[in-house]
Amino acid sequence: MNRMITSHVKADLKLFMRDPMAMGFTFILPAVLFIIFGNIFGSESYGGVEYFQLYISAMVAIMILNIGLFTIGLQLVIDREKGVLRRLKGTPLRPWVMFTSILLKALIATFVGAVEIMLIAYFMFDAPLTDHLAAYTLMLIFVTICFCSFSLIITSFAKTIGAGLGMAFVLMYIMLFLSGVTIPLEIYPETVQTIAKFIPLYYVHDALQLVWRGAFSLSDMTHIVVLFLFAALSLLVSNRFFRWE
Repeated sequence: MNRMITSHVKADLKLFMRDPMAMGFTFILPAVLFIIFGNIFGSESYGGVEYFQLYISAMVAIMILNIGLFTIGLQLVIDREKGVLRRLKGTPLRPWVMFTSILLKALIATFVGAVEIMLIAYFMFDAPLTDHLAAYTLMLIFVTICFCSFSLIITSFAKTIGAGLGMAFVLMYIMLFLSGVTIPLEIYPETVQTIAKFIPLYYVHDALQLVWRGAFSLSDMTHIVVLFLFAALSLLVSNRFFRWE
């Protein structure tokens, strides 16, 4: 069974690396944005916290967003429309093996992207890295799995590639601008700040950035609970509405 998962992960990674859109959204776009914003705002601070202490994790969160929506959610829609999922259903490959492989691919891509952002921050901007790397790694695994579970909703409800692409872009723009990863929530009206609490990327970003700064405490366990509930609900919905063809 381990060999089956390993083989499926290798195949998924090969397809991922051959997809220009997936590679661009996952690694190139966040890195370019990070370099541009770092040159513009790198000397700023927000609420007494330096720019890079906040936005290293923000860019990692953007990578997780793109991996979840496009590398997983949209890719499964494409595979279903092309008949790939139908053919897989007729093989000895069990559904849990396929989804385990997908999550492992997402984790590998997330770690590569996170290391890319950290190297850019360290070598280009001389920004200090976290003293809590082990805790940050564990949190990165947790939030990636939770968010990727949420992204399966796209696969469950989008019947065509066009519908999946539309859903992915709508969710992407809503989360980019209302989760705090690009624009600090403090500048928004209180109503918008309240709406942000219903967006999973808000908790992904906030949890990562708190752990990065060593400021995560028991009072912040709400982030863990909410992300777990998002993931559990998403899996229940996906299990109910997911179709192989």
